[in-house]
Amino acid sequence: MATHAGAGMVPVSLKNLKALCRFIEDIQSSLYGLSEEVVRAMASAQKTARTLATLVDELMEGA
Repeated sequence: MATHAGAGMVPVSLKNLKALCRFIEDIQSSLYGLSEEVVRAMASAQKTARTLATLVDELMEGA
């Protein structure tokens, strides 16, 4: 296999392509895990915001 590099062709070994694929799969897996954490954090932040809004409403009614 070969890829274009400037004006010529550069050979690419199958071993390097396999390593690149593993790297991409690892990155994809990490990003998927991070996205799940972000979703959980957003849900928690929304719950906290609702709780704070309720507390503020109750304080304003009592003022």
